Amino acid sequence: MGYKILFSDLDGTFLRHDMTASPTDWDTVHQMAEEGIPFVPCTGRVYSEIPEELREDPAIRYYISANGAVTYDKATDTRTVCGLDNRLLHQVIDTAEAFGALYFVRHGGRTHADANRQADEEYTSRGVKDYDRIFLQERAVRVADFAAFTRDLEDTEMVIVFLPNVEATAACKSALEAGGEIHAANSYGTLLEVFHAKAGKGNALLKLAETLGIARGETIAVGDTGNDISSITAAGLGLAVGNATDPLKAAADAVIVPNTASPITYIYETYFKGDSHAEV
Repeated sequence: MGYKILFSDLDGTFLRHDMTASPTDWDTVHQMAEEGIPFVPCTGRVYSEIPEELREDPAIRYYISANGAVTYDKATDTRTVCGLDNRLLHQVIDTAEAFGALYFVRHGGRTHADANRQADEEYTSRGVKDYDRIFLQERAVRVADFAAFTRDLEDTEMVIVFLPNVEATAACKSALEAGGEIHAANSYGTLLEVFHAKAGKGNALLKLAETLGIARGETIAVGDTGNDISSITAAGLGLAVGNATDPLKAAADAVIVPNTASPITYIYETYFKGDSHAEV
């Protein structure tokens, strides 16, 4: 059975450390489009945070964002949302606050931050990586009265939670997932990406593939961190880039080249144009 669609994480996978994709991989994305093979960004970012180059490129039609909470069809301007209702949102907020977290609410394709909690110390004391801190401080919408903003909010795509240490992160994750309605992906260290248990990259992948009439066995997914485990295990073939975390590598069917070595081109040449059972 040949492969017909590729779902790719962005940060650390399609995108290199400078947040750009290689020209070679861009050429491959366009070549795939010409052959009718969809390239689907599958990211924890909300849609507005996907680089403009990806959002505007005509070779890309479908986008999975906010860790599978939103699937967007650019051609029809249709968004399918599987978000947290107000009850679950406040369950997340209350739990995050109980563990001393710094958190951000992703809603309506934007990330929203408490304007009163933007000092560098808020970030450094919770192990936030520099690129995340810069990204959030520059891109998030700052809200003066955060409690009022979230009071009646519905269809929240995701909540980003940074904890004081890894022990608090593990405990918070367990508390959030105890009821079975919420999933908290531990992308690294003290970071949890929290979303509805029925969302997730893997579920969104399967639903989009079904909509397009593509069998599970005809799908490939590639990623680099914990929030990609659901997509690479849901796909017919799950791949980890060479720079991926150990848990993702363990969950993958194969480990390929790192994000600095044009992984999309490698996948295309190896699995779409080459031997689909090639060893890596």
